Amino acid sequence: MKKLLIVIFISIGIILINCFNGFAQERNYFIYLTWKAETISELDFEGKNFPIESSKVYLQAQIFNKNGFKVDPSQFIFSWKVDYDDQFFDCLEGKFFLPRAGRNKICFIASKPSFLPFKVEVVIQNQGYFQKKEIEIPFRSPEIIIVPFGRKNYQAQVPLKKHLSFYLKKFYFSTFRNLRVDWYLDNKKPQNFASNPFKVDLEFYSKVEKGRKFELRAECFSLNKKFERAQAEPVTIFKE
Repeated sequence: MKKLLIVIFISIGIILINCFNGFAQERNYFIYLTWKAETISELDFEGKNFPIESSKVYLQAQIFNKNGFKVDPSQFIFSWKVDYDDQFFDCLEGKFFLPRAGRNKICFIASKPSFLPFKVEVVIQNQGYFQKKEIEIPFRSPEIIIVPFGRKNYQAQVPLKKHLSFYLKKFYFSTFRNLRVDWYLDNKKPQNFASNPFKVDLEFYSKVEKGRKFELRAECFSLNKKFERAQAEPVTIFKE
């Protein structure tokens, strides 16, 4: 009887050890998720380009073991979800997504009624264990800012001079081609002496009274995609 109990306890111990090893093995991998939106910004922009309406977003999952070495993704079945939806259209495949081995890259088209972040989840599976990784991807609309010529950043107030130039910095557009820019000085389109539509050259008459203020605004929109439009914060030009 004692021998039987010993055998039973040993068997239970072996089962528990195997379960623990399986659980530990599940934690032996690190999933590294990266993403890239098909949008562009100014060359000196140091941030990350966010997706806008109808832009493509590319994701890749890289798997590393506990020693930091990359693991072949073909040994895992990848299941992806975008905003809790596992039936999204994968633009890499040209069809709706289906889980399969080695599918560590996907692409989805950004589209949603609000500007809440996209929630993306990937689950890797291999012979009885799984591991999950989630990230959030910001969702934005195009942005522009008015910058005094010779500077890099927005300036809310600029002292008046006889000649002033400003240019437009653009962020999160699908392309800079076929963009129209409308400049307004005190709600009227000024005479612009610049040949570049993203730049405005202004001339003021010399006898502007002290304390006089002008408001410079700009709007930019795509001639091809109606949802790609942006309005800049105004700049106040004042006579000292």
